[in-house]
Amino acid sequence: MSGTKESGAVGTDASVIVVGAGPVGLALTLDLARRGVAVRLLERAGEGFAGSRAKGIQPRTLEVLDDFGLAGAALAAGSAYPPMGLHVGPFTKTWRMHATAPESAGTPYPEVLLLPQYATTALLREAVERLGVTIDFGARAVEVTQGEESCAVRLEDGRLLTARYVVGADGGSSTVRKAAGIAFEGTTDESDRMILVDGTVDGLSREHWHIWPRVHGLAHLHPAR
Repeated sequence: MSGTKESGAVGTDASVIVVGAGPVGLALTLDLARRGVAVRLLERAGEGFAGSRAKGIQPRTLEVLDDFGLAGAALAAGSAYPPMGLHVGPFTKTWRMHATAPESAGTPYPEVLLLPQYATTALLREAVERLGVTIDFGARAVEVTQGEESCAVRLEDGRLLTARYVVGADGGSSTVRKAAGIAFEGTTDESDRMILVDGTVDGLSREHWHIWPRVHGLAHLHPAR
């Protein structure tokens, strides 16, 4: 969302307010901050998400991290994807989950990197903080309004922040998206469910992404790095 005039608004808290400090919000904040744009980053949670909803970094995403100067750190923190291992009784069938990108793709990073989400966000968060941006944790946006010269973000704690632009990176139930009147098409299949647990398991080989078929689904175990 943005105000309608091209000139910047007077008395704003930042040129841009980014709502949501996940990987997308962090990456945008980093890109703005390194270009000298005054940006404020809000996150409704009290701290960074410690789990890993996603674990694979695609080649093109690695190129983005390279542009940020973070590809080397990501490669050092992650590892190559192990082959899938389907266990049926005493037998294990293995195969590669991801193919190597062909040379014609023109990417310097042809392999998908195994790196949990919390590690990726940590790299981005540290880079953002090095540029002097402090993430405002516990700042839940409850209302976003658009004026002639600026936008206003009202927080759950009563604060009112203003900026030339407000960007929503706050997930499927985005407060910013709803305020802008942007629909979120799609449905949720409640019969298709998954339980994701980040834990430490002793005695499990790191050579495979382990799969055990069950009557009502599959059990997966894989190394985080």
